[in-house]
Amino acid sequence: MGFVTERNTTVPLCVVSHDAVPDLTDQVLRADQAVKAELFTADRRLIIAGCSYYWPEAHSVAVLPRLYGAAFLSFGVATMDGLEGKNRCELHIWPVSEKPKPEVLVRWQPE
Repeated sequence: MGFVTERNTTVPLCVVSHDAVPDLTDQVLRADQAVKAELFTADRRLIIAGCSYYWPEAHSVAVLPRLYGAAFLSFGVATMDGLEGKNRCELHIWPVSEKPKPEVLVRWQPE
């Protein structure tokens, strides 16, 4: 599974691991774009990498091998001008026993 940013350059990303399904209502209300999906890892690491990263050397987050729910949120999308901008992203993960249905929570609507 992969999530991508809105521009092909370094974008701040905050990864948050929760013990249970989080209440992301406030974050989703402020997000320009938000999606929810499943994430499965058989490894003990979640790789955080750009499209041209060499995965063995990419940043990773230690996780238990299992099924997770995931929400990817983008903020500040309107600040982008080409490769410049002040947008940022958040990835929230939490353990689940059943696959959550993929869902678009907020779809970006340019003004």
